[in-house]
Amino acid sequence: MPIKNITRKTVVADEFRLAASGIEKAVGLMFSTAKSALVMAFGREENVSLHMLFVFGTIDVLFLDRSFKVV
Repeated sequence: MPIKNITRKTVVADEFRLAASGIEKAVGLMFSTAKSALVMAFGREENVSLHMLFVFGTIDVLFLDRSFKVV
């Protein structure tokens, strides 16, 4: 299932994987060569810190509010 930007009518990512558990979020993209997007789901709005330890590429980070709008 793709991730779409409905305002610009473009596809942001053709496929993604979901990281819902704490372990999945902690591992994230470390040691990964996959080009698929990673979506981290949080149960509520909160401050989060991200790192690039053992991530061998660039990343784009988007924060969404409850209505799935980019904040």
